[in-house]
Amino acid sequence: MGRKKSKETQHPADKEVGARFRKVRKAMLPVPTLKDVAEWLGYTPSHYSKIESGNNSYGENLLLAWCNLFDVPREWILHGHGACPQIQED
Repeated sequence: MGRKKSKETQHPADKEVGARFRKVRKAMLPVPTLKDVAEWLGYTPSHYSKIESGNNSYGENLLLAWCNLFDVPREWILHGHGACPQIQED
């Protein structure tokens, strides 16, 4: 008997989360393009752009890969709690 594959947790589209994705990407030096990030994560630029704009849902795998890529705490991306080391707050 085979094992059932567990379904990946899906996060709903969220404009605040997308804005945090974009904010971190634009804080990097040199600033990676949206296309660069999409390719690094294995998504099309169009799909990733919709995530950053808060118009597409995204899976837990993308969230974790993104957090690892940019070394950003998961809770900061999801909820804005705590500090993000890549962002210099005024």
